[in-house]
Formats: sequence, C-alpha cells, structure tokens
Amino acid sequence: MKAIRHYDPGDARPLFFFLALLDSIATDCATIAAIARTDGDSAPIAHCGGWTVSGVVAHLGDVHRWATGIVTTGHPPEVRIDHVPDGELVAWFEAGAAALLRTLRDTGPGNGVGPSGSHRNAGFWTRRQALEAVVHRFDVESAVRPPSPIPFESWQ
Repeated sequence: MKAIRHYDPGDARPLFFFLALLDSIATDCATIAAIARTDGDSAPIAHCGGWTVSGVVAHLGDVHRWATGIVTTGHPPEVRIDHVPDGELVAWFEAGAAALLRTLRDTGPGNGVGPSGSHRNAGFWTRRQALEAVVHRFDVESAVRPPSPIPFESWQ
C-alpha cells in the first residue's frame, strides 16, 4: 500500500492500515521494553556496531519524542536522554512510546501535522515509526534470542 497522502472517508483501507501500524508499534515497543526489563539491558547487539539493548532503547525513546514533537508542532524538539533518572530507562521509553501512539491516533492518518499542516501527515509518521520499531525490535531480540521475523506483508 502506498503512503497515506489524502484520506478518503469512503475508502477504509488506509484507516485499517493506519490502525494496524499503530498496533504494530505498540506490540514491538512492548517486546523491546520486556526484553530490556527482564533480559538485561547491557546485552550487546552484534550487528549494531557496539550498541547494547539499553543503547537501542535510549535511541528509540529519543526517536519517539522527536516524532511526537514533529507531529504535534511541525518542528523536531531537542531531546536529551541525559535527563533520564538512573534505573528508569525502560519506564521513560514506555512513556515516550505511549505518548507517540496517543499523538498519532489522535491526529489521524490523513491529517497534516504542525501548525500549518504541511509537514507530511500523521499517516506518513505512523508508517515511519512502525518501521523504526520493527527494525529495533529485531535488533533487541537478536541480542538475547533468535528474533521473530519482520512481517514483510505488513509493508506492502
């Protein structure tokens, strides 16, 4: 399916795709959080140039806040992970994922983002964040177990 550019209320396919992507983000982020919480966040990710599970969690938490800022204001915020209290990385990550999902859901797939509505649309950002989440879910899983496959049929 092509990127959602113009939402046609008579065509439910983009809406179903949008909702499936939101579900995918939520599921992948829950898997990432569970692995970071239970399997140790210091596990190295061999194919990610020295990153650990906690490094990927911090990166993705930053990305969630960055994308939420763009969808909300049209401008990327300055995100600083050095403000995450020790031992609270997973909770910080989960809060950022929840805020992103809420923002995307509330904005809707065909609606422009930011004050002018000209910075793509929420459908674009949902698809981009779903790809970000599934790739990093694969990374984090691979640090502790054979990763689940990436569902390629979801991206058609």
